Amino acid sequence: MCYQTGAISAVTFVINNKHEHYIPDLELEEIAERVFKGLKEPGTLPDYVQNTVKSLHQFGLGKTRTGKTI
Repeated sequence: MCYQTGAISAVTFVINNKHEHYIPDLELEEIAERVFKGLKEPGTLPDYVQNTVKSLHQFGLGKTRTGKTI
């Protein structure tokens, strides 16, 4: 991924908005609730989400498509 100060390593996820399980236009709170309900091992997913958000903020990133800060 290119950033203002050069290239940084990043992992991205692609969403198939044609998939039958895709739900458009969910509120950020609903997305977070669904993510945390999807836990297989307690703590694993919340830690991942929190670390991702922390890393985004370190680069000045973390705005949603509606302008809300994650």
